[in-house]
Amino acid sequence: MKFYKTGVLSSVMLVMLSTHGYACNMNHESTKHKHMHMQEEKASKSGFCPAMMKMSESMKGIKTTGNPDLDFAQHMIPHHQAAIDMATIELEKGKDPKIQEMAKDMIKAQMKEITDLKKWIAEKKSAK
Repeated sequence: MKFYKTGVLSSVMLVMLSTHGYACNMNHESTKHKHMHMQEEKASKSGFCPAMMKMSESMKGIKTTGNPDLDFAQHMIPHHQAAIDMATIELEKGKDPKIQEMAKDMIKAQMKEITDLKKWIAEKKSAK
């Protein structure tokens, strides 16, 4: 899947994963966020919280430029890295052979997309 063909879908996934990352770090005492607390517990048990938190923190550190193409590319790198990290956790902890194979495929695909994004960013920055 090419990153430039899935911009809208990837952006939606980015928001969803960022929200889950937030759920891993929220105040446990808040009754307003009971549902998110349940998500946090499930994510913690499955081991995905660190990957989601890492992605969320990485995205916070990216300075937006106002250029939608560049901002998208820069923010997609930690998004794809989170997918790699989560797929790696699946390979370590998961049991289902079909999902394990999907995780392996995702790692390969996401690594390629990160490489493509970094190359595109470098080309755009050197063209200035």
